[in-house]
Amino acid sequence: SKPIQINVQDSRLEGDYQVMANFVLSHMVQSAEARNSYLRELKALNWDQFLDPQRLAEDKKQDYADTEAMLAQVRAMVELYQEHLEQHEAMALEQIEALPIENSLRRHLAESLIESRHNDQGHALYELEKQNLGKAYVLFSILKNNKWELKNKTFMFYEDAPLKEFNTVYQEIVQLNHQMQQISQHHQRALKAKL
Repeated sequence: SKPIQINVQDSRLEGDYQVMANFVLSHMVQSAEARNSYLRELKALNWDQFLDPQRLAEDKKQDYADTEAMLAQVRAMVELYQEHLEQHEAMALEQIEALPIENSLRRHLAESLIESRHNDQGHALYELEKQNLGKAYVLFSILKNNKWELKNKTFMFYEDAPLKEFNTVYQEIVQLNHQMQQISQHHQRALKAKL
């Protein structure tokens, strides 16, 4: 995919407000680019296919080597993205300190940046994605440590206890995915309303 192209100059603004607007728009573009890159990396790791019963049945034959590798790579990607978020925010706060604007505006801009992180849909999605990864580890542990077979494109366990545990955790993942979808849809509606 192509990088985000946006003109950060606004001829209606001047002085400190032009500097602030340029900074905010540039920061938003960088954040969106980082999130898009993170999502592309997850897609490249086939993370969306993690729970595919057919894939897991094939991988079971090789003692789950691909799934183990996938989980390790996804965890590393999630941790790397977390580091990037923290570094990006720290760098943005440093950049704000260097902006040639009034001190009161600089302080307000820094406070707004920190507050926006807590209200940001991307941040909320990321927190849910981390929970989803934790649940994926639990599901994988259930599959790996219990007898099951693929039947009619679904997991058939030999015992009730792991089946119940699997179904409970699976429903938690479904709920997390539903929350993520709601946040994304809300964000899309909000963007359309602003346009």
